Amino acid sequence: MTDLAALAWPIGRLVEALEVAAKQCGLPRSKSTETAPTWGAAELEGPALDRWVEAAASWLGLEAEPFEVDHGEVEGMLLRAAPAIVRLSAEGRFLLLVGRRGGAITVVTPELKVVRVRARMVRDALCHAMEAPVAAQLGTWLGGVVPDPRHRRRVLDQSVRELLQKERVTGCYMIRIPPGASFWAQMRMDGIPARVFLLVASHAVQFALGLGAWYTLGAGVFGAGLDRSWLLAWGLCLLSAIPFQVLTVWLQGRIVLAIGTLLKRRVLVGALRVDENLLRREGAGQLLGRAAEASAVEALALSGGVFAILAIVEFAVLTVVLSIGPGGIWHALALIGWALLTIAVAWQCYERGGRWTQARRDMTNDLVEQMVGHRTRLAQQSPARWHDAEDEALERYLGVSASFDGRETMLRAMPQAWFLVGLAAFLPSLLYAGTSAAALAISVGGTLLGAAALGRLASGLAQLSGAAIAWREVKPLYQAAAVPEIQPSPDVVASYLAGAQQHDSTTPLLDAADLVFAFPGRPQPVVRQCSLRVQLGDRVLLEGPSGGGKSTFASLLAGLRQPQAGLLLLEGLDWQTLGPGGWRRRIGAAPQYHDNHVLTETFMFNLLMGRHWPPQRKDFTDATEVCRALGLSELLERMPAGLMQMVGDSGWRLSHGERSRLFVARALLQDAKLLILDESFAALDPRTLEQCLRCVMERAPALVVIAHP
Repeated sequence: MTDLAALAWPIGRLVEALEVAAKQCGLPRSKSTETAPTWGAAELEGPALDRWVEAAASWLGLEAEPFEVDHGEVEGMLLRAAPAIVRLSAEGRFLLLVGRRGGAITVVTPELKVVRVRARMVRDALCHAMEAPVAAQLGTWLGGVVPDPRHRRRVLDQSVRELLQKERVTGCYMIRIPPGASFWAQMRMDGIPARVFLLVASHAVQFALGLGAWYTLGAGVFGAGLDRSWLLAWGLCLLSAIPFQVLTVWLQGRIVLAIGTLLKRRVLVGALRVDENLLRREGAGQLLGRAAEASAVEALALSGGVFAILAIVEFAVLTVVLSIGPGGIWHALALIGWALLTIAVAWQCYERGGRWTQARRDMTNDLVEQMVGHRTRLAQQSPARWHDAEDEALERYLGVSASFDGRETMLRAMPQAWFLVGLAAFLPSLLYAGTSAAALAISVGGTLLGAAALGRLASGLAQLSGAAIAWREVKPLYQAAAVPEIQPSPDVVASYLAGAQQHDSTTPLLDAADLVFAFPGRPQPVVRQCSLRVQLGDRVLLEGPSGGGKSTFASLLAGLRQPQAGLLLLEGLDWQTLGPGGWRRRIGAAPQYHDNHVLTETFMFNLLMGRHWPPQRKDFTDATEVCRALGLSELLERMPAGLMQMVGDSGWRLSHGERSRLFVARALLQDAKLLILDESFAALDPRTLEQCLRCVMERAPALVVIAHP
């Protein structure tokens, strides 16, 4: 029997194991363990271990995603998860999974040997700590009920599985490349190029069989007549094409779904990383337009790309077929020339469609902005000027729309016009004697199939042009995902998570000296030579006039913006050392009302956004205690589902004061060492303010409160 402990990696070599997994599975890496410092790994547990593994993978340019699975699904998960690392709970070591074969898992050992082990054996080791107490209790009871040891063992195993079926098993990490990595590398890892090649081959065979069916039918009709042999050959060709047609449709769906998933994932990551100043400069209408165009890129580009690929395959086959018909090479060149003309018309559609889309977006943006500022407009603008420039904008839109519609109609008509061109290309050859019935059938069939191929090409190009226009709006989000983030060394992460880095009373928790920050396009800085020193246990009140830069200074301290000059240290470490994730985990912030948001999700989700996800039982307990301490008990009692109630614009509506306390609770539950509250108590009555302030003072290790004088 295989000893799994001998095949597992110690935590001190876990980063090396990640690099080995990347090499075995062809994952690209940005760094190597050869250029890294010594890895200061420690015996960590739970979320702390998850954070360290994520940091170690990020250092290598990879992504280690911790996940949980139901007890009853562990074995199936192990067969699907590779490349992955799995923690053996009993030994505190890690198995490196790099593949599967049948019911066995391929494992790489610390000696770099490739070994195959049964998935059931790994599952038993992973679940041993969870199953052992339950099995011990049941075994005592079953000893007097089931006398046969073999039957007792079977009943015990089944009972343990039934009792633990819905319990969550942790300690598993899937190793992937991050969403911001090369998109081609991501497609290659998902096997998409191989599927595309198979799609092209399958469609080519299907198309060739369709031509064969047309050839046999045409030869019989134009020849001596349709006898049984011709009909049998025709039927065989059609029946043979059915499996390839089914395979083509299935592959098309799989490819579109896989690429769409990668694209959505990357755009979502880019939306979270996009420059904050860009978001602030754009209005609500422009942001709404970007969100709408993201779905258009996926739908149009993928379906249009597949149509274009299939049309190219058909043109390649038809070029050969038409060249051997009575029209010869001229018939084939006519098809190619008409296809190029279709592409030229599609290009004109793209150019005019871009102008039409810009005009439409401008009108939409103006409408949304006017709706947002409707009350201000009623109060400050004369009614006679409410509709200024609207008629000009509408006339401009109608003009570009008519031009675009004309070119789009021409593009749709190109396949039908090919009938006349195709017939004219081979009809003169019929005047000469000696044209066989089979050749005539090939030319007629090729012309008809060419029209279908041109229709597919025109449809694909129209969708691709729409996707290219929408891409202009999505491109900043797509590119933002590729911007590399600062990754802290796993040594720093391990030292922090293990609590090895202790600070005495002379070492400040936060040290800001002479910070300077100016917004883009503004000559004068908002923050000038600002300094602040905060120790553990400090309670700091930051006051100042409205517009004086208090919130900007707070965003610098919280890591939401980067100072352009000055020194900023957190626990003696700078931003480059800790990275954005490490910095923001140590500082919890509740920005002003307009910079904070309630997502349309459960109340619990909005509370625990800053914690490890999915939540554990302790997270639910902590969230309930914090909500009660902030005076939200009455709200939780009113909501039918309590903490699991849907809130936000599409759910339970929260008042201004309830939202403010939700933001404070969210920051408290982050378990940060420093809490920054920016006017979080402005909407509270004196009694609730006193209750919330008492809660914050008791729970925050260090506190900075921003308020008006």
